[in-house]
Amino acid sequence: MRNARLVLVLLFVLVSIFNMPNAVFAENTINIKVVLSENNGENPIVYYFKLGSDTNYTLLELMQRKFIIEHDNGFITSIQDRAASNKDKTAWMYTINGEMAMVGAAEYQIKNGDEFHWDLRKW
Repeated sequence: MRNARLVLVLLFVLVSIFNMPNAVFAENTINIKVVLSENNGENPIVYYFKLGSDTNYTLLELMQRKFIIEHDNGFITSIQDRAASNKDKTAWMYTINGEMAMVGAAEYQIKNGDEFHWDLRKW
């Protein structure tokens, strides 16, 4: 009889865990969206990342871990082998949550829900 109760309790616990709302598990993640495009939004490619809530990355560190990049003193000059060019007067510009970035990628600490849009465009 005691074993039967133990089995029922364990079954109840397992069912409770698997029926928990996703919000409980979402507390343990940082959700990030990164869009790469060119010429003011043409050919966008969207990436979604879930990171542990203990992740303490700057935007530059996130980009280094998730993409093939090159940078010069924290300013990204190439993403996925698409390089900015002084000759063509192009640069990788980015927005943070729809606003033009006011700091370099090495200075911005990512937060849950952040959306970054990188665009290779003329300056």
